[in-house]
Amino acid sequence: MPEKNLKPNLEYVEKNRAELFKRYANKFLIIYEQEVVNSFDTYEAAAQEAIRAYGADIDFLIYHMTEKDPLNFVMEATL
Repeated sequence: MPEKNLKPNLEYVEKNRAELFKRYANKFLIIYEQEVVNSFDTYEAAAQEAIRAYGADIDFLIYHMTEKDPLNFVMEATL
């Protein structure tokens, strides 16, 4: 499996953190092509929807939008 390039999506989150937090506090965001495409209350729901919509090999990011950066950040996970 080729390595995923999540850097553009992470940079999008960093650049827009304050606005994203106001709108999506404590949600799990699906970020695809530097855009929030959906938000969920749980990681599992976000991961299932992202894989259903884009497949497992696409460069999407699931990001837990908290006030501070998450302590544990998983670059890739499988269900």
